[in-house]
Amino acid sequence: MRKKLVLIQFSRALVPLMVMLFHVSLTMNDYFDFNVLGLWMLPMSGGVNYFFALSGFMIYYIYRKNLGQPDQLKNFLLNRFIRIYPLYWLLTLVLLPFLFIYPWYGAGHETELESILTSFLLIPNSSELEPILIVAWSLRHTVFFYLMFSLLFVPKPIISKSVLGLWAFCDNFLCIRTIRSSSLLVTFYL
Repeated sequence: MRKKLVLIQFSRALVPLMVMLFHVSLTMNDYFDFNVLGLWMLPMSGGVNYFFALSGFMIYYIYRKNLGQPDQLKNFLLNRFIRIYPLYWLLTLVLLPFLFIYPWYGAGHETELESILTSFLLIPNSSELEPILIVAWSLRHTVFFYLMFSLLFVPKPIISKSVLGLWAFCDNFLCIRTIRSSSLLVTFYL
């Protein structure tokens, strides 16, 4: 039986709520010149980064006993797919007709085929444009994390650890600008 991590579960609820309040305050200030709770002036707090790290910890905590077992990979990916895609697709499908009818509400790329396809798949596109449902930028990173994490189900740890180690190594050099790249795929995936 897994130990309940009450404080971590609490923060999993609190952090997204704080991020949402910040965005509501920012939007209210931009459109209505109203500063909800005085939040829009605050610098970015790292809430999104904290939530990503926390989610990574929770995925490891939940699946740690299944790592190295390739027969568990299908279950892991199916659970992750069900958790993200159906609701995301539904919300995107609700928004798309609105953007076709009133294109000025979007950024202008939402009705292009490339944007629609990459948005539905949650992968970056060649034009570096945001997904149709703008908040899905974080889902793109989440899906990539799930794919990288799925390497840990490979039965030979040397393979998965080597790939993840190389990715982390390149990522760190990209972050400190030792490696420079203008390629979208390189900057997104590293």
